[in-house]
Amino acid sequence: MRPILFSISFCLFAVQVPAAFYHLELGGANYGQEGNTQRGNHLTYSGNGFVIPKVSFINSLESHSKEAPSEAQTQFQYQVLFDTLDALVERHPNETVVFDVNDLNPEWAKFAAEQMRKHALYMQYKAVVIRDVGGDYTELSAADTLAPYGENLYDSVHLKNTEAFYAYTIAGESPASSKTSREKARRKLQKLANLSKSGLYFFPIMHDFFFPDAERTDSTAMWHFYGNTSDWKTFPYYFPRMEWSFPSSFTRVFFVPRETREWNLETILQRKNLKI
Repeated sequence: MRPILFSISFCLFAVQVPAAFYHLELGGANYGQEGNTQRGNHLTYSGNGFVIPKVSFINSLESHSKEAPSEAQTQFQYQVLFDTLDALVERHPNETVVFDVNDLNPEWAKFAAEQMRKHALYMQYKAVVIRDVGGDYTELSAADTLAPYGENLYDSVHLKNTEAFYAYTIAGESPASSKTSREKARRKLQKLANLSKSGLYFFPIMHDFFFPDAERTDSTAMWHFYGNTSDWKTFPYYFPRMEWSFPSSFTRVFFVPRETREWNLETILQRKNLKI
C-alpha cells in the first residue's frame, strides 16, 4: 500500500474554523508544473500501478518540461478548478467553503493549490480555505483529511477528466480495457463516492481513450451504476501548456451514490445463506 502524503495550505484564513461546505477535487493537479510530458506521464501511470512499456503513446510526447509554465498557461491549465470554486462560492454565499485539491504527486497538488489561492485572492473571496492533499485517492480517508474540522465526510466530491482510468495496459497507441478492468474501475469509483455524504460527481470525456465504448454499451453499468444528474454542468478538458482542449460538449456528468448498506451480523449471515 502506498503511503498517503497529506499537507495543508490555507487561503485567507490562518486558523481552522468550522466551515459550511467541504469539497474534494480528486486528481485535480493536471500534471502540475511538469505538464503533459513523458516524465509527467511516467510519474502518473507508474504511480497508478502501470508498467510503462517500450511502445506507448507516451513516447510521442516531449521528454520533460524545459521551463516553468507561464501565468497564461496555468490560467488555461486550471480553469476547470477555478470555475468549480466560483460555482461553489456562488452556491454558498456568505459561508466558508473548504476546497481540498488532491493529486497522486504531492508537489503537483501544492502547485495546483497555489494557483487556486491566487485566483481566490483575485476574486476577493472572503471565506475560502484551499488545501492540498497529496496521495493515492483510493487510499484517502475523509475522516483523516477533515480531522482538523471534526468532520468525517465531504459534502461533495468531484473526479474530472480522468485518463486511462479503465485500462489494464497503456501499451500501443491508446489504453486498452477489458470487462475485468472496467469492473475494477467501477469499484474504485464506488470507493471514491463513499468519501462523500451523498456520492461522487464523475465527469468523464466521452471518447474511447478516456471512457471505453464497451463501458457505454454495457447495459448493466449504464443502467445500474452511472446515474444522471443535473446538479452540475459539464466541464471542458484543458491540457496544460495551452496544448489543446476538449469542449464541454465532449463530457458527461454522472452521479455515483454513496453506499448506504449497514453491515451487521444478521445481513452477513443472510448473505452466507446461514440461519440465525
